[in-house]
Amino acid sequence: MNPALYLTIKQQVKDRLDLTASISDQQLKELIEESVFAISIQEQWTSTDMHEAVNRIFYSFRGLDILQPLIDDPAVTEIMVNGHTHIFIEREGG
Repeated sequence: MNPALYLTIKQQVKDRLDLTASISDQQLKELIEESVFAISIQEQWTSTDMHEAVNRIFYSFRGLDILQPLIDDPAVTEIMVNGHTHIFIEREGG
């Protein structure tokens, strides 16, 4: 996903959040989906693109952003972060 587009969608979601109240994961995901679906028409995204965008933005709010899929992957045995541009992973010990 284009980084600028990612930031645009994330800001749209932030603008719609009521920061005085809590929001469930389901409600947050619905807000994200609405924003992603609106942009996906212009960008001609596939359903896979939309799914990945929704998850990426959701993880930026409720997870560890770009690292979350690696953390959820049982084959990943180590994650090494060396700055924001270098992330190394070890799968199954190698």
